Amino acid sequence: MKAPSWPFLISLTLLLIGVTVGSIAWKLGAFRDVTVETGNDGPFVVLAKEHLGPYHKIADVILEVETWARAQGEPCVRTFGEYFDDPERTDEDRLRSRGGCILSKTSSEEIEKLGSDLPAGYRIDTIPEQLYALATFDGAPSLGPLKVYPQVLEYAKLNRLEIKGAVIEVYQVESENSGTTRYLFPITPITVN
Repeated sequence: MKAPSWPFLISLTLLLIGVTVGSIAWKLGAFRDVTVETGNDGPFVVLAKEHLGPYHKIADVILEVETWARAQGEPCVRTFGEYFDDPERTDEDRLRSRGGCILSKTSSEEIEKLGSDLPAGYRIDTIPEQLYALATFDGAPSLGPLKVYPQVLEYAKLNRLEIKGAVIEVYQVESENSGTTRYLFPITPITVN
């Protein structure tokens, strides 16, 4: 039996790599649409913990807060990350963010009870209602900076909107294999004098 030729083996290897990369991209949602619109959202009552360092490492902070909240009876259906600095202008080790749960309990008595014995570094706060460029994406949140952010920036430019303030990402898990991320970019219309 004759051994396969080198060009055949190289072609087969490249094909397998392409199929694997394509499959991973498909599963993560790289080919899913992003919807962007302008609208108000909030207010949100949040249980949060500060984070300093690379944004992609905030997942541990969010999970920690979520785990504690659930142990206290807060379902923590929606989690969030709030990102204060521009990673293109700020050193990675100086990036400021916070993450945690958007509380479903909104009565002052429920919030007071939850807040009466918070772990060190935890805080209950309110994110006020505001005008946002709102984007929705049902792919992996890790693709947000590559897929969602450029589309929102282009949307803002085309609609003469200035993004001012921290970007908020709201994460909602629908099942073990699916979830939706809602991106909130605070905006103000650019006025021409």
